[in-house]
Amino acid sequence: MPCASLRIVVFPETPKTWTARSLEHDLTAAGRTADAALETLVRMADAHIAYDIRHGHPPLSAFASAPRLYWNAFVAVLEMHGQGTFFDPRLDDPVKYPVAARNKSGHVQADEDLVTPLLGGLQLYQLLLPVPQAPRGSYDRSAARRGEALFGGKAQCSGCHVPPLYTEPGWNLHTGEEIGIDNFQADRAPDGRYRTAPLRGLWTHAKGGFYHDGRFPTLAAVVNHYDSHFALGLSAGEKNDLVNFLKSL
Repeated sequence: MPCASLRIVVFPETPKTWTARSLEHDLTAAGRTADAALETLVRMADAHIAYDIRHGHPPLSAFASAPRLYWNAFVAVLEMHGQGTFFDPRLDDPVKYPVAARNKSGHVQADEDLVTPLLGGLQLYQLLLPVPQAPRGSYDRSAARRGEALFGGKAQCSGCHVPPLYTEPGWNLHTGEEIGIDNFQADRAPDGRYRTAPLRGLWTHAKGGFYHDGRFPTLAAVVNHYDSHFALGLSAGEKNDLVNFLKSL
Protein backbone atom coordinates (compact mmCIF):
# COMPACT_ATOMS: atom_id res chain seq x y z
CA MET A 1 0.00 0.00 0.00
CA PRO A 2 1.36 3.50 -0.82
CA CYS A 3 2.50 5.52 2.13
CA ALA A 4 3.90 8.97 2.75
CA SER A 5 6.18 10.50 5.31
CA LEU A 6 6.20 14.15 6.28
CA ARG A 7 8.84 16.29 7.89
CA ILE A 8 7.02 19.08 9.69
CA VAL A 9 8.37 22.18 11.40
CA VAL A 10 6.25 24.05 13.96
CA PHE A 11 7.09 27.64 14.85
CA PRO A 12 5.44 30.78 16.30
CA GLU A 13 4.12 32.96 13.47
CA THR A 14 2.83 35.69 15.80
CA PRO A 15 2.69 36.02 19.61
CA LYS A 16 -0.76 34.35 19.50
CA THR A 17 -0.46 31.96 16.56
CA TRP A 18 1.65 28.90 15.73
CA THR A 19 2.25 27.55 12.23
CA ALA A 20 2.95 23.98 11.18
CA ARG A 21 4.49 23.56 7.73
CA SER A 22 5.64 20.61 5.68
CA LEU A 23 9.22 20.81 4.48
CA GLU A 24 8.45 18.85 1.30
CA HIS A 25 4.97 20.00 0.29
CA ASP A 26 3.06 23.27 0.05
CA LEU A 27 1.03 22.23 3.08
CA THR A 28 0.47 24.58 6.02
CA ALA A 29 -1.82 24.85 9.06
CA ALA A 30 -2.17 27.32 11.92
CA GLY A 31 -3.35 27.08 15.52
CA ARG A 32 -3.35 28.91 18.81
CA THR A 33 -0.79 26.46 20.20
CA ALA A 34 2.03 24.42 18.68
CA ASP A 35 0.15 21.17 19.35
CA ALA A 36 -3.03 22.53 17.74
CA ALA A 37 -1.20 23.62 14.58
CA LEU A 38 0.59 20.27 14.31
CA GLU A 39 -2.60 18.27 14.89
CA THR A 40 -4.46 20.25 12.21
CA LEU A 41 -1.72 19.71 9.64
CA VAL A 42 -1.46 15.98 10.38
CA ARG A 43 -5.23 15.50 10.15
CA MET A 44 -5.32 17.42 6.87
CA ALA A 45 -2.45 15.36 5.44
CA ASP A 46 -4.04 12.09 6.63
CA ALA A 47 -7.30 12.96 4.87
CA HIS A 48 -5.54 13.76 1.59
CA ILE A 49 -3.38 10.63 1.79
CA ALA A 50 -6.44 8.43 2.39
CA TYR A 51 -8.21 10.02 -0.58
CA ASP A 52 -5.18 9.57 -2.84
CA ILE A 53 -4.79 5.90 -1.87
CA ARG A 54 -8.48 5.19 -2.52
CA HIS A 55 -8.23 6.70 -6.00
CA GLY A 56 -4.86 5.23 -6.92
CA HIS A 57 -2.95 8.52 -6.79
CA PRO A 58 0.52 9.01 -5.33
CA PRO A 59 0.12 10.28 -1.74
CA LEU A 60 -0.14 14.08 -1.52
CA SER A 61 0.24 14.41 -5.29
CA ALA A 62 -2.22 17.31 -5.28
CA PHE A 63 0.26 19.49 -3.41
CA ALA A 64 3.15 21.22 -5.11
CA SER A 65 6.64 21.23 -3.68
CA ALA A 66 7.09 23.71 -0.87
CA PRO A 67 7.82 27.13 -2.48
CA ARG A 68 11.12 27.60 -0.69
CA LEU A 69 12.19 24.10 -1.74
CA TYR A 70 11.63 25.01 -5.39
CA TRP A 71 13.47 28.31 -5.28
CA ASN A 72 16.34 27.00 -3.19
CA ALA A 73 16.89 24.24 -5.76
CA PHE A 74 16.50 26.71 -8.64
CA VAL A 75 19.11 29.08 -7.21
CA ALA A 76 21.54 26.39 -6.07
CA VAL A 77 21.52 24.38 -9.30
CA LEU A 78 20.71 26.84 -12.12
CA GLU A 79 22.06 30.12 -10.81
CA MET A 80 24.98 29.02 -8.60
CA HIS A 81 25.72 25.95 -10.79
CA GLY A 82 25.78 23.59 -7.84
CA GLN A 83 26.04 19.86 -8.41
CA GLY A 84 22.44 18.74 -7.94
CA THR A 85 19.02 18.03 -9.42
CA PHE A 86 16.39 20.46 -10.71
CA PHE A 87 13.19 19.59 -12.57
CA ASP A 88 10.65 21.98 -14.14
CA PRO A 89 9.28 20.98 -17.58
CA ARG A 90 7.63 24.41 -17.91
CA LEU A 91 11.06 25.68 -18.92
CA ASP A 92 10.91 23.51 -22.06
CA ASP A 93 8.89 26.21 -23.88
CA PRO A 94 11.23 27.31 -26.72
CA VAL A 95 9.23 30.49 -27.39
CA LYS A 96 9.01 31.82 -23.85
CA TYR A 97 12.33 30.44 -22.58
CA PRO A 98 14.58 29.80 -25.60
CA VAL A 99 17.84 29.69 -23.62
CA ALA A 100 16.46 27.46 -20.86
CA ALA A 101 14.83 25.14 -23.38
CA ARG A 102 18.02 24.87 -25.44
CA ASN A 103 20.10 24.13 -22.34
CA LYS A 104 17.48 21.74 -20.88
CA SER A 105 17.51 23.77 -17.67
CA GLY A 106 14.33 22.08 -16.48
CA HIS A 107 15.94 18.63 -16.57
CA VAL A 108 19.20 18.85 -14.62
CA GLN A 109 20.41 15.72 -12.86
CA ALA A 110 23.95 15.35 -11.56
CA ASP A 111 25.63 11.97 -11.27
CA GLU A 112 26.27 12.79 -7.62
CA ASP A 113 23.65 15.10 -6.10
CA LEU A 114 25.27 17.34 -3.50
CA VAL A 115 22.40 19.86 -3.32
CA THR A 116 19.16 18.00 -2.61
CA PRO A 117 20.27 16.49 0.75
CA LEU A 118 20.83 20.05 2.04
CA LEU A 119 17.52 21.60 0.96
CA GLY A 120 15.48 20.45 3.95
CA GLY A 121 17.89 21.94 6.47
CA LEU A 122 18.11 25.20 4.54
CA GLN A 123 14.32 25.50 4.41
CA LEU A 124 14.06 24.80 8.14
CA TYR A 125 16.56 27.60 8.83
CA GLN A 126 14.57 29.99 6.63
CA LEU A 127 11.28 29.14 8.33
CA LEU A 128 12.76 29.81 11.75
CA LEU A 129 14.07 33.27 10.90
CA PRO A 130 12.12 35.75 13.07
CA VAL A 131 9.96 38.36 11.35
CA PRO A 132 11.59 41.80 11.79
CA GLN A 133 9.46 43.92 14.11
CA ALA A 134 8.33 47.37 13.01
CA PRO A 135 10.36 50.10 14.75
CA ARG A 136 8.74 51.69 17.77
CA GLY A 137 6.92 54.87 16.81
CA SER A 138 6.80 54.02 13.11
CA TYR A 139 3.01 53.60 13.12
CA ASP A 140 -0.06 54.59 15.13
CA ARG A 141 -1.03 51.63 17.34
CA SER A 142 -4.65 52.70 17.79
CA ALA A 143 -5.07 53.20 14.06
CA ALA A 144 -3.40 49.83 13.42
CA ARG A 145 -5.96 48.07 15.65
CA ARG A 146 -8.79 49.64 13.69
CA GLY A 147 -6.97 48.77 10.47
CA GLU A 148 -6.74 45.12 11.47
CA ALA A 149 -10.53 44.94 11.70
CA LEU A 150 -10.79 46.54 8.25
CA PHE A 151 -8.19 44.13 6.85
CA GLY A 152 -10.40 41.16 7.68
CA GLY A 153 -13.67 42.97 7.00
CA LYS A 154 -14.65 45.86 4.77
CA ALA A 155 -11.30 46.08 2.94
CA GLN A 156 -11.42 42.32 2.08
CA CYS A 157 -7.61 42.02 2.26
CA SER A 158 -7.65 38.73 4.18
CA GLY A 159 -9.40 36.98 1.29
CA CYS A 160 -5.96 36.65 -0.34
CA HIS A 161 -3.53 37.70 2.41
CA VAL A 162 -4.74 35.06 4.87
CA PRO A 163 -3.49 35.57 8.46
CA PRO A 164 -1.14 34.57 9.96
CA LEU A 165 0.73 33.76 6.73
CA TYR A 166 -0.61 36.89 4.99
CA THR A 167 -0.58 35.03 1.70
CA GLU A 168 -2.80 32.22 0.42
CA PRO A 169 -2.11 28.69 1.69
CA GLY A 170 -1.82 26.75 -1.55
CA TRP A 171 -1.75 28.14 -5.08
CA ASN A 172 -1.26 31.84 -4.33
CA LEU A 173 -1.19 33.17 -7.90
CA HIS A 174 -3.43 35.68 -9.72
CA THR A 175 -3.75 37.20 -13.16
CA GLY A 176 -3.18 40.89 -13.67
CA GLU A 177 -6.87 41.33 -14.46
CA GLU A 178 -7.83 39.96 -11.05
CA ILE A 179 -5.76 42.57 -9.23
CA GLY A 180 -6.30 45.45 -11.63
CA ILE A 181 -2.94 45.74 -13.38
CA ASP A 182 -1.30 44.69 -16.66
CA ASN A 183 0.18 41.24 -17.29
CA PHE A 184 3.54 42.46 -18.58
CA GLN A 185 5.66 40.89 -15.82
CA ALA A 186 3.29 37.99 -15.18
CA ASP A 187 3.53 36.84 -18.79
CA ARG A 188 7.23 36.22 -18.27
CA ALA A 189 6.45 33.61 -15.58
CA PRO A 190 5.61 29.97 -16.38
CA ASP A 191 2.07 30.29 -15.03
CA GLY A 192 1.41 33.80 -16.34
CA ARG A 193 0.39 35.07 -12.91
CA TYR A 194 1.49 37.23 -10.01
CA ARG A 195 2.18 35.79 -6.56
CA THR A 196 0.26 37.00 -3.51
CA ALA A 197 3.21 38.42 -1.60
CA PRO A 198 3.39 37.62 2.15
CA LEU A 199 3.00 40.84 4.15
CA ARG A 200 4.94 40.11 7.33
CA GLY A 201 7.80 42.58 7.72
CA LEU A 202 6.23 44.76 5.04
CA TRP A 203 7.78 47.90 6.54
CA THR A 204 11.23 46.68 5.40
CA HIS A 205 10.14 47.10 1.75
CA ALA A 206 9.20 50.76 2.03
CA LYS A 207 12.10 51.94 -0.15
CA GLY A 208 11.73 51.49 -3.89
CA GLY A 209 7.94 51.22 -3.99
CA PHE A 210 5.53 48.31 -3.78
CA TYR A 211 4.49 45.54 -6.17
CA HIS A 212 6.88 43.60 -8.38
CA ASP A 213 8.06 46.72 -10.19
CA GLY A 214 7.63 49.40 -7.52
CA ARG A 215 4.75 51.01 -9.41
CA PHE A 216 3.06 52.10 -6.18
CA PRO A 217 5.40 54.45 -4.28
CA THR A 218 3.63 54.15 -0.91
CA LEU A 219 1.28 51.85 0.97
CA ALA A 220 -1.35 54.57 0.67
CA ALA A 221 -1.07 54.26 -3.12
CA VAL A 222 -1.58 50.49 -2.87
CA VAL A 223 -4.66 50.95 -0.69
CA ASN A 224 -6.06 53.57 -3.08
CA HIS A 225 -5.56 51.19 -6.01
CA TYR A 226 -7.48 48.34 -4.39
CA ASP A 227 -10.16 50.68 -3.07
CA SER A 228 -10.77 51.82 -6.65
CA HIS A 229 -10.40 48.40 -8.33
CA PHE A 230 -12.74 46.56 -5.96
CA ALA A 231 -15.04 49.55 -5.29
CA LEU A 232 -14.58 49.16 -1.53
CA GLY A 233 -15.76 52.64 -0.62
CA LEU A 234 -13.12 53.21 2.06
CA SER A 235 -13.06 56.62 3.73
CA ALA A 236 -9.85 58.62 4.12
CA GLY A 237 -9.72 57.65 7.80
CA GLU A 238 -10.22 53.96 7.04
CA LYS A 239 -7.45 54.05 4.45
CA ASN A 240 -5.12 55.63 7.01
CA ASP A 241 -6.02 52.95 9.60
CA LEU A 242 -5.35 50.20 7.05
CA VAL A 243 -1.96 51.69 6.14
CA ASN A 244 -0.98 51.78 9.81
CA PHE A 245 -1.94 48.13 10.23
CA LEU A 246 0.17 47.18 7.21
CA LYS A 247 3.10 49.10 8.71
CA SER A 248 2.72 47.10 11.92
CA LEU A 249 3.03 43.65 10.36
